Amino acid sequence: MSSADKLHKIRQLIERLRTRFVSVPLEENLSVDEQIVPFKGRSCLRQYNPKKPHKWGYKIWVLCGASRYAYDFERYTGRSDNTLVDGEEDCGASGNVVIRLSRVIPTLVNHKDYFDNFFTSPDLQLYLAKKAIWSISTVCGNRILQCSLKSDVDLRKLGCGAFNEKVAVIGDIETVSVQWLDNNSCYSNSSRTKVLACCRRCLTLQTHHSRKSTDLHSTSQQLRQTKMNCLRTVRAQLKVKVFKIVSLSVLVTLVLVTLISLWMALQ
Repeated sequence: MSSADKLHKIRQLIERLRTRFVSVPLEENLSVDEQIVPFKGRSCLRQYNPKKPHKWGYKIWVLCGASRYAYDFERYTGRSDNTLVDGEEDCGASGNVVIRLSRVIPTLVNHKDYFDNFFTSPDLQLYLAKKAIWSISTVCGNRILQCSLKSDVDLRKLGCGAFNEKVAVIGDIETVSVQWLDNNSCYSNSSRTKVLACCRRCLTLQTHHSRKSTDLHSTSQQLRQTKMNCLRTVRAQLKVKVFKIVSLSVLVTLVLVTLISLWMALQ
């Protein structure tokens, strides 16, 4: 145990906890993200993140499952954490967090790993895919290199919900880049042949891909056309119902007028 380790006093406890956590069998769907443990005392390890509900505290990288169970974690202590073992690919400081936490994931079992654009890079997803750990993540548009997706201006012309996707084959691995429009352009990257992308308005796009780069703008147009046809059908049905109601009202009025006329004639 090195004295340079900022957690050397509790390192034994941390490793025992990790051993117990990892002993639980992993779920199929996993996620890597950061967690802030609230703390406002004096410590050189305290972090400040204004975007979090608890802005001050200790930062922990966590590998969790869909059941919310934490299978592994890593306490952030600074740049000294950015270490890899032989055979692991360097994917940058943020990507290496996913690589270290993925060591406990069995290979060739087809686990799914989800993370956000802080960690994502094509190199990371290719590295995980080689171990049959499939990943789906949001991604910054400038990290998808050599991929001719539509510009924000062109996508806005198609309206909210429009999307565009490209498929690339690198070796024997497919990577899929999806761009869709919510309030702004959103990007998703995947190493699977089926992408599930959800925007903030619960817009779900689930598509099957071929091995060639495909532009699904025509599919989006067909969906909008189907929607317009449904609206036209509903309007036509409403017109028929309104016509029937008006006709019945006129008939009832004529019958009442006739009866009143006969009653007055008999008087």
